[in-house]
Amino acid sequence: LHIKGRKMSKSLKNFVTIREMLGKNNNGKDEGGDGGMGGGSLSSPADDFRLWCLGLSGRYRAPAIYSPERIDEARAIREKLVRFLVDGESWV
Repeated sequence: LHIKGRKMSKSLKNFVTIREMLGKNNNGKDEGGDGGMGGGSLSSPADDFRLWCLGLSGRYRAPAIYSPERIDEARAIREKLVRFLVDGESWV
């Protein structure tokens, strides 16, 4: 796992804990309430991370590159997917 072009390491102090990532949004603010989605059940930092792991982290044998921008990209894709499914459900 690489952060800012360097391998993630506690000794380099360039690491993000899971607790930090799941407890805060990428602006550094505590994630609370609706998380900007209008409904608390639609906002999920854990799902954003899962989507990043599934496809946005890079190629299988290449180093995974973590950045808040990539998590934001995963969040945007997840929000589009959730909205598509909710809209489809209401249409049917």
